[in-house]
Amino acid sequence: MNMIVKNEEQVIGDCLSSVKPLIDYWVIVDTGSSDDTKKIIQETMAEIPGELYERPWVNFAHNRNEALELAKDKGDYLLLIDADEVLRYAEGFAFPALEKDRYFILVQQLGAAQIKRNGLINNHLRWEWQGIIHEFITSPDAKTSEVLGGIVNVCNSHARDASGRSKDSERVKYLRDAEILEKALEDEPDNSRYRYYLGISYSAAGELELAKKSFEKRIAMASADLEETYLARYNLGVVQSKLNELDAARQTLYRAHALRPARAEPLLQLAKLYRSENNYLAGYLLAKHALSLPYPKEDLCVEYVVYDHTLLIEFANCALLLGKFDEGFDACRKLLANPNLPAEYRAQVQSNCELARKNLASNGPIFIGG
Repeated sequence: MNMIVKNEEQVIGDCLSSVKPLIDYWVIVDTGSSDDTKKIIQETMAEIPGELYERPWVNFAHNRNEALELAKDKGDYLLLIDADEVLRYAEGFAFPALEKDRYFILVQQLGAAQIKRNGLINNHLRWEWQGIIHEFITSPDAKTSEVLGGIVNVCNSHARDASGRSKDSERVKYLRDAEILEKALEDEPDNSRYRYYLGISYSAAGELELAKKSFEKRIAMASADLEETYLARYNLGVVQSKLNELDAARQTLYRAHALRPARAEPLLQLAKLYRSENNYLAGYLLAKHALSLPYPKEDLCVEYVVYDHTLLIEFANCALLLGKFDEGFDACRKLLANPNLPAEYRAQVQSNCELARKNLASNGPIFIGG
């Protein structure tokens, strides 16, 4: 196992406890902790051989590459994880016979996104981290890959948030990321990845006009990364919606869907826009088509909640508002049977289900929440 840490005392114990059953050696580099991070590492990993180093902070790629070099020849494969993440897997899970150059592990982020990330890499190949922020690992030697089933990496940063980190401090974090990316773009103005994540950082910080400009610039850039181009266009449409630029948002979201017709997320946003304008039929038709699209397993970044429940919620809302009570009732029943349906939605869905049932009997008017 290979990672870098700094001031992670609130989360590092959970992370290490989750990986201990799967590893036989570890190399961790601390980049300047002033809390009990190093003590917790030594206590938690006392039963497993490993090495804890200290190195000064430079940037993510530099420090991760230092950690990578220190882990060379320490094992056949390296498990990569961040301190604010935990691995979840079924009882009895074990790695398969490892033959691929890299294995992707699904990462369940807070909020809506699920991404595929290099989680297990062949340590006999050449690897390098690239990017001063939102870094990624790459290898000229890696030819074969596979998604590792039966295991998921779950973001655990809510444990850090519970210790008192406020929304204001989150905004400061994203603005700090944006500042780093702005400076990086001065040196690498054609770095499309930096430009995309600049938009993401500004959007997360609530700086919507700056986010819009950055996404527009990213879309205009030549790039072989078609999924990232789609994501830039999709996120631009979401930002335009928040800015109440609804005509522009519709156009952008249709173009995003045209880039990746297999993706349901733009259709969901469009359905919401049409419903907000009382065009329930358009919303219903878009949501119904989107429901026919399977989960895009081959894509790297997917809003998994769309495919799990939020799209079906929107379909139910539009169906009920159109008086299609049978379809709305069936959708609500499916939602209530879904154990992943968040508590904040369950009461409203239950209410809509009951209203649909009554209307199926009486064919009277219906009023639902959005």
